[in-house]
Amino acid sequence: MKTYIKQHLVALLALLALAATQAFAADTKTDILTNYAPSGSSFDYQTAIDFQKQSFKAVLDLSTCQSTTTYENVLSIGDDLQGATGWGYANVIHLFYTKSSNTLQVNCFNGGKDPTYREDHTNISGETTIELNSNGLYLNDTKICDASNISNILSLTSIKYGSTQGSTRSWATYKSVSLITKETTGGTTTPTTTFSVPAYGSTYYICPAGYPTRCFTVSTSNNDEEITVTAKSDGNTGQQWITKQGKYSTTYPWHIVNVMSSKALDMAGNNTNVMPLQWTSENDYNGGQANANQEWKFEEVDATNHTYKIYAYTQNKTYYLTYDGTNGGKLGRTTDSNSATAFGFIKVEGSTGGGSTGGTTSSDHGSFSVSWISNQNK
Repeated sequence: MKTYIKQHLVALLALLALAATQAFAADTKTDILTNYAPSGSSFDYQTAIDFQKQSFKAVLDLSTCQSTTTYENVLSIGDDLQGATGWGYANVIHLFYTKSSNTLQVNCFNGGKDPTYREDHTNISGETTIELNSNGLYLNDTKICDASNISNILSLTSIKYGSTQGSTRSWATYKSVSLITKETTGGTTTPTTTFSVPAYGSTYYICPAGYPTRCFTVSTSNNDEEITVTAKSDGNTGQQWITKQGKYSTTYPWHIVNVMSSKALDMAGNNTNVMPLQWTSENDYNGGQANANQEWKFEEVDATNHTYKIYAYTQNKTYYLTYDGTNGGKLGRTTDSNSATAFGFIKVEGSTGGGSTGGTTSSDHGSFSVSWISNQNK
């Protein structure tokens, strides 16, 4: 009897082990540099990356750095390593190492002149790991710079990495530079964000379909603030937008107002030098005045996932919203429909529609579906 129980217990444990192995697949590591030694020479490489699924990880051996130099640029990561416009003004992370004091200086820039993070880390020597992922920048598995300070970098779809900044090139040995890709679990893909079919009077986070954890953002009530795409933060009203019925155009029936600023999403079609921005709502300006820059149409891209091209007709042209992670993470625009970005709407939990800005919406429109636009029979 004891033998029988023991055999079945062993079999059960084997099954549990197999199930665990199948349910929790290991992440995939793809090396892009291995045992690389620049020996004081500049290097600058580029790789595509999706920070929603991948991490950038570099394992450096700092013991090969020079004892007679200071501030070796052992690693830079971002969109402009050299700083074409000078120190700062780029989306980049610069790491400088001084071997004589075992100090690693870390500078993070998010598109401005001044660093959003700047710290000297002491007692750093030998094998050192730098990892950049959707949660922030890590030094030896400890987060040192939050994602909010480098949101523009984490919005990039490709990054450069290397040693080109400052006066001293790197003598570190790069044991590995790799991309770490999160694997699917349980034989299924990672759950995707559920986008909603937009309806009049509801409040949404508006996200690029390929980056569902980033959304349209404003931080002030300034009329000319350009719209950036930053990491989604629940409860941030600067990222929440009420979709209203436009008063003046039946062809472009949507009007989109920010909850925090009470300003409307505006294509700025009369100024080709700026990107899409927020401006006083047409419902509020001079008691209500039509503004073609703020009257939008949604073109369905994926009926299953509810994603749409968003566009306006102004200055005798059709302009589509775009987002590619460049230009400081700002929204862009194009007249080419094929280059338009697909966007999705994530309903704000607890929102009941209407809102307090830009007028109210008649209950007659409560059941409107954006799919009617693409189905002319309806």
